[in-house]
This record gives sequence, C-alpha cells and structure tokens, in this order.
Amino acid sequence: MMKMKKSLLFASLIALFSLSLTSCNDKKDSSSSSLSITSSNSSTVDSSSIEDSTSVHVDSTSSTSSGTVNAITSWKQEDIQTMQTLLGLTIPVAPVSENYFLDVLEDEYGEFILISDETVGDLSNQYGMVLENNGYQFDDNVEATEYKDGFLKEYSKDIDSTSFVVIQIGYFLETTEDPAAFDIYAWVEFDIVDYEKITDWRDEDKTLMEEILTEVIPVAPITSEYEISVETDAVGDFIYITDMYSGDVCDEYISIIETYGYEFVNNGIEDPTCSIIVDYYKNLDETSDLYLEIDYFLGDDEFYPVFEICAWIEPVEETFSEWPDAKITQIIESYSLT
Repeated sequence: MMKMKKSLLFASLIALFSLSLTSCNDKKDSSSSSLSITSSNSSTVDSSSIEDSTSVHVDSTSSTSSGTVNAITSWKQEDIQTMQTLLGLTIPVAPVSENYFLDVLEDEYGEFILISDETVGDLSNQYGMVLENNGYQFDDNVEATEYKDGFLKEYSKDIDSTSFVVIQIGYFLETTEDPAAFDIYAWVEFDIVDYEKITDWRDEDKTLMEEILTEVIPVAPITSEYEISVETDAVGDFIYITDMYSGDVCDEYISIIETYGYEFVNNGIEDPTCSIIVDYYKNLDETSDLYLEIDYFLGDDEFYPVFEICAWIEPVEETFSEWPDAKITQIIESYSLT
C-alpha cells in the first residue's frame, strides 16, 4: 500500500542524489556497530544490524486505538537483507509491531523502501528520537496533507562522502481506500559531485539528432550523466536533453551556440520555476530553421533542479523584401477578382 513518497530538492539536501534519478545504483557498504536496546522492562537484546548506533532507550510497547501491542526489537531477517541490498545499510529499528510490512516501491527517481504498520498509533516523535540518537539529522518537514500533522518528518544521515540515506516518517490518516497507518520511507540520495564534462555527444545520440534535426547540435557543457529522448508536441518531434548534475550552464551554452551562428529569439518566455528560458535558432536551408530552447529548472517539491535543452525543426516563414507583385496577381486571379 503506497500512500506517498516525497523527494528532496537538491538545494535542500544536507549533503546532496540521484536516483536514476535517479539512476545511480552504486550502494556503499557502511560499517555497523553493536547496539544494546534497553526496553522499559530492562531486558537487553543485541541488535548489531542497526548502522552506526549508540545506546538508546525505546518503549517495548506501542499504543493503538484498542490498546497496546508489543514493539519489535529487531527487523525481520529478510527485511534486513532488503535494506542492505537497496540502501547499503540497515536503518534503526522502529517501535512498530510484528504486524508491520516492508515493500520495495519505485517512482521516477528510483526504488525506495516503504515500511508500514496499520496496528499502531502515531510513532513519529518516538521514532524521530531513535533516529536522532543514531546520528540522523532532522530536516525540514515535507508537506503531505494525507498525514496526521499535514507533513512527513524527514531525517537524513551521511553514508559516505558522496551519498546519504533519507528517512521520512508520518502517521497516515484513514481513508475510504486505506486504514490509518504509521509509515516509514527510506532511500539513498547522492551528492552533486564533479562529474566529467563531455566533449562530444554519444554516437547513438548524434545519430538520433541527425534523424530528427538533420544535423547535430553543438555539444553542451554537461556531464556524461545526461539523458536524451525524443518527445512529441503540436509542432512535431523534438529532441529533449536533460542533466541534473551539470548545474545551471545556460550562459555557458549560449556562448557556445552563438559561435555556431545561432541567433537569439526574443519570445518573451517567463517562468518563475526557471532561472532562465531562452530560444535560439539557426537557418538550415530555404525551407527550415533549427530551434534550441535552453533553460534551467530550479526544482520544486516533486522534481529536482535540471538543465534542459529542447531542439526542433520549424518551417521557414516566407518573407519579402518588396511587394511580390507576381504572387499578388496570381492570388487575385485565383479568386476571379479581375
């Protein structure tokens, strides 16, 4: 049962992903240390699966609307294996009941873990303390109206110099489709690193450009992590290139394309979600122009900041330096006006 998972903006990350979008699959192993969890009845259990832990106190029971249930002291072994595979670590044990379930889901950014328990109450504050005691930093709340407090609490912790784990927790309100539940979301994000800038497009991408645009557009100062696709709108097919790792290189790319004869089109595009949107064009022949639209999307609650290029062909608008008398006469005669 998936209810919600919000992704961070790059600008709000404490270290900064991507889960292929994003698509990074390099999961780093992290060292674990043994943890003694002392419950309210003073029993002690070993939980070496909790990553980088220190001794913390958690209640051995969780409240529900109908009473209390015993809280687990460790995750199920198969769930530990799932966490290790997907996250490269095991997240601290939550005081959920043995009725909890774990599922691996996927959105446009990649895979993430959902842990949900429909038999306990709101454990957000209690589990938040566990996370903080295990070195997780509290980040800004993520708005989520379907949750009790209208948001998910968010925590994060560095895994290594280039990646970190993000955990969101909250109490999901009952709906006509789903019962109330305490939810935990967990996934790995990656910092922006100094990816090598490309010096040429990939061969297959040049072939694609030649097919759609009849020629290859100037190489942009973006990283090898760029993505390219063919999209279609009312005008027709166009090339769509994105890079989440290059940063805002609009001005740099504009300088490059101007040296290739592209001219600025003052089309008055304004969009507060972008730092800049500009259109340039270059005449290809007597019948067609090649257009480039360049922008840098600043990101929002659902999408990461990204550098974007759209490229497409438009027919040349016929213009005249003087009145085309012969054409005018031809048009008049076709309407039998003489």
